[in-house]
Amino acid sequence: MSVTSTYSSGVMMSRDHGNLCEDALEVLDTALVVIDPDGRMARANRTWHRLLNLLGWNSPINGDSDDYFSYLNKATGPAALLWQRQITAVFDNPITEGRIELQWQGPRASFWLWMCARGFYSGGHLYVVISHLDVTARKTAEESHRNFVALYHSLVDHLPVHLYRKDVQGRFTFANQRFCHDLGRSLEEVIGKTDADLYSPADAGRKAAEDRLVINRQTTIEVTEEITVAEGQRKFYHCIKTPVCDAHGDVIGIQGLQWDVTEQKRAEERIRSQAELLDMAHEAILVRDLQGRIQFWNKGAERLYGWTAQEAIGRSASELFASHSDEFHQRLEDLWRHGQWNGEMRHLTKDRREVVVASRWSLVQDASGQPKAILVIETDITEKKQLEAQFLRAQRLDGIGQLASGIAHDLNNILSPILMGTSILRDTLPEGETRNLLEIMEASARRGAGIVNQILTFTRGIQGEKLAVQTRHLFKEVENILRETFPKSIVTKVSTPRDLHLVNGNPTQLHQVLINLCVNARDAMPHGGQLTLSAANVELTTEQLFANPEARPGPYVRWTVEDTGTGIPPEIIGRIFDPFFTTKEQGKGTGLGLSTVLGIVRNHQGFITVHSEAGKGTRFDVYLPAAQQSDTPAPAPPPLPPPGNGELVIFVDDEANVRDLASAFLSRSGYRVLTAQDGSEALDLIRECPDTIHLLITDLIMPKMDGLALVQAIKAMLPKLPILVCTGYGEEKLTHQLCALGISEFIPKPYSVRDLANHVRRVLSATQNVANS
Repeated sequence: MSVTSTYSSGVMMSRDHGNLCEDALEVLDTALVVIDPDGRMARANRTWHRLLNLLGWNSPINGDSDDYFSYLNKATGPAALLWQRQITAVFDNPITEGRIELQWQGPRASFWLWMCARGFYSGGHLYVVISHLDVTARKTAEESHRNFVALYHSLVDHLPVHLYRKDVQGRFTFANQRFCHDLGRSLEEVIGKTDADLYSPADAGRKAAEDRLVINRQTTIEVTEEITVAEGQRKFYHCIKTPVCDAHGDVIGIQGLQWDVTEQKRAEERIRSQAELLDMAHEAILVRDLQGRIQFWNKGAERLYGWTAQEAIGRSASELFASHSDEFHQRLEDLWRHGQWNGEMRHLTKDRREVVVASRWSLVQDASGQPKAILVIETDITEKKQLEAQFLRAQRLDGIGQLASGIAHDLNNILSPILMGTSILRDTLPEGETRNLLEIMEASARRGAGIVNQILTFTRGIQGEKLAVQTRHLFKEVENILRETFPKSIVTKVSTPRDLHLVNGNPTQLHQVLINLCVNARDAMPHGGQLTLSAANVELTTEQLFANPEARPGPYVRWTVEDTGTGIPPEIIGRIFDPFFTTKEQGKGTGLGLSTVLGIVRNHQGFITVHSEAGKGTRFDVYLPAAQQSDTPAPAPPPLPPPGNGELVIFVDDEANVRDLASAFLSRSGYRVLTAQDGSEALDLIRECPDTIHLLITDLIMPKMDGLALVQAIKAMLPKLPILVCTGYGEEKLTHQLCALGISEFIPKPYSVRDLANHVRRVLSATQNVANS
């Protein structure tokens, strides 16, 4: 390619590029004007001409002869001078730049324009290009925003509530005029300050704690607080505090809205004070004339007695309440004599219920001091009297418990020789009828011991340990009792499958549950019927779990006690588990049977349901959590341990029968035995041969010197002598004291010779192991 053709191509490309720039300038939304130093427009794009037309000025298509400053002066007036100076400065120093925002006002329209002036050289001459960008929408938005902010502040400042904001350090960043006014401070005295600068230490500390709560938990709180404001006034404000978060959700402060509720609080206080005075209206208040006719009858009297004021006014009080005339006249005499009378009265209500009231009579006098009426204020104390009666019954039960404890001690001393004697005799006899009789006697004695434990459990609240209870064995025991004690007119049926789960519980207490339910069933069938006891493994349904919130998912054993008796009326079925509630005649029931059942079942993490139909019978279902293994046969008793090797044992008990049988058995078992009837006698034996004694066995409750005192004395004399303590029910406090002395072996009364032999061998073996080690 030749140089000439290359040059021609470059010229063509340059012209094409120039044309492209011209075309681009024509389609811009920005109005562009190029002026020379005299202000004449050397070039203007179409957007400039459209702007002039919109403003209302017609300009020639060719703007070469237009004077830019003449348009500027017409559109902006005096403000044109500012922009003209900047343009001049650009001509003087082309590397600078001018910028300004002005409002151009034409005959037809008005626009806000953002203008920028830049210098450039072309053909050796200096020009300035001025761009004009329409920012009317932004300026309008800014104006609207300013107006809104002004309106907002006007509204906020004149609201009858307090508005404020604080940063996370507790400094006020905003507060409205009402807040400042009521605080007695100017806005300048509030902004940047904390509560500690504006309030008393107590008020500031409380407010700071509330602010920390809002910030730390990012939660809204509402509080009513009493604070000191201007001139030392104490006022109540109800305040709502909310956290203020940034765009990232981080708490940057709190805002509060509070309003004065002082008058409301004072009104509430007045109402509360008046309410205390009006509490009397909850009583039955009536006024009688001197002839006994009722003149006034309040709502409290209507609620208590059932008669409306219309029904009561004008009637005689003694007639209305069916009061005994002699008592009524006696009280009137006391009233006339003393001016007032206080006491208890029994009245019949409209529905013939008897209520007990605390009645207060006062003579009302006229202006001359003469009696004109009788004011009567009566309080219903029926429930209180019932509670007093129940308390007295509970005291009697407590007395029975104390008596039962003493009886239990004596019974244990009676049962221990029986258990030991039958064990000794049984082991000397071959298999046969006589030995079977002895086994029955031993089982009966053990049953008697269980009854003693049962009595103490329910009279003194002794809990007892929980074991894996076999339902089938428990039901069998209860069935035997029912067949022996219940009337023959009641047919008992028992159904217990072999694969029943074990139940973790106290056997005596669970036995009591069944006995109480069966006794209730018996009383509901005075003319006979059928009593059914059954058990089953069950899984609770969703409905059962929902209806019994204390229940937990998992396997349960359900015990069912069902009768064909009279049933329970629907109106009282919700109260049958209440303590002391009974429908039986006076003296035939304590009202504690079912409440005891409920307490035991709940103590075993179970629950109980009842279904009854009048005239058809009642069904109780007891649900107890199942243990993790199935019912198994009762374990065989442990075998007798090896005989003794001539060890010397001192046996201490105040019961001669217990001493003699224990001594005889231990002697036959290879031990040497010395006996004592109390602690002091035992000490004398120990002093005679302290180095040859291998074991001391002592009862706890004895005359003269009891077991605890004996152990304390021996621990001082022979601290290493093994000691086995015989305990009875209800002696837990003494047992704890013995444990503190280092005693770890106890044998509960009553015990068999097998129990005694195993405990003796275990104590001696443990002592020997310690000595060998």
